[in-house]
Amino acid sequence: MKFRYNVNDKYLEKGDVQPENLIHQQTNLKISLENRRNKLEDNLLDSTIDRETYRRKHDEIQLKIQNVDTQINELE
Repeated sequence: MKFRYNVNDKYLEKGDVQPENLIHQQTNLKISLENRRNKLEDNLLDSTIDRETYRRKHDEIQLKIQNVDTQINELE
């Protein structure tokens, strides 16, 4: 099984890295995605982006966060 471990969509074989390191990497990725989502929300509030763009990007980021959560749960 392969796990996504960074924003650049690189993959690792499950045996290549210690599970706790993968959990740490996935947690960092989740934090990064949450920060992007927060910035997106700020841009909407500042009227820097329109609502349609916000919804599209928010859905993309939210799906990535859910995938990371699933991967973290599989590793624990």
